[in-house]
Amino acid sequence: MSLNSIIRARTEAKELRLSREFVLAREEFEALGAEYLGSLGTAAQKGYFTARECERKGQPATDEEFASISHFAMFKDCLQENCLHRNGKSVRPCLPVFFRGEEKE
Repeated sequence: MSLNSIIRARTEAKELRLSREFVLAREEFEALGAEYLGSLGTAAQKGYFTARECERKGQPATDEEFASISHFAMFKDCLQENCLHRNGKSVRPCLPVFFRGEEKE
């Protein structure tokens, strides 16, 4: 396994671990009433970041934010082994994202 593959696998594992038990399928988040923002990259352009990115910015996601997740984004480019399995199908995981951008007026 190449160094790049090892780094990617560990980064994805940390991303999923920091999202706690909220690594869900899109339909599961929508059932909770959360808003879909597209891919993680698209969400970041809008100022919404994963728990790992919030931690890297020095503003970790709080328990209160996890308790009231209102936005999520799809982890589209994750490794196949990190996909979710629902009804016999492999689906891309979605992660909660938290606003850390500029305040909107």
